[in-house]
Amino acid sequence: MAFCVASSVRRVLGVRWHRWVCVVVLVLGGGIWGCSGQPAWKKDAPDDVLKAFLSAAESQDLPLAWEFLGHSTREALASQAASFNAAHPNLPPREGADMLRFGRMLSSTREYKKFEVTSADADKAMVSIVLHDAAQINVELRRESGRWVIDLPVASH
Repeated sequence: MAFCVASSVRRVLGVRWHRWVCVVVLVLGGGIWGCSGQPAWKKDAPDDVLKAFLSAAESQDLPLAWEFLGHSTREALASQAASFNAAHPNLPPREGADMLRFGRMLSSTREYKKFEVTSADADKAMVSIVLHDAAQINVELRRESGRWVIDLPVASH
């Protein structure tokens, strides 16, 4: 389609406009195609959600990682942030997402060999992360508002 449009414009407007229109068509087409995907936290498969969460953790993208968390985890982290803010009034205030801190194993996706959905039903799924040394980490996901979310064990203060 882009070739037909560009050829027609070339005949009408000349070579210079032809190149400009080709660039515009390619940029707009690429932008529309690139933006048509769904957000990472709305993926349908629980293992894809966990992979996207771990990728956000690896890149320390706290706002994106926040989108993968369930309501109870968000509330617990917001409570931690409120406690921190009350204890440290001279420091800049923190949000719940600021309380996320990822350790080496969680944020090193290069160590993962594979992801296996070991059990799943309509509301819950268990995903096993198999590491290269054959160790496994089991992560439970559940459906919340029609999408898969992760509930992290958050220590209370």
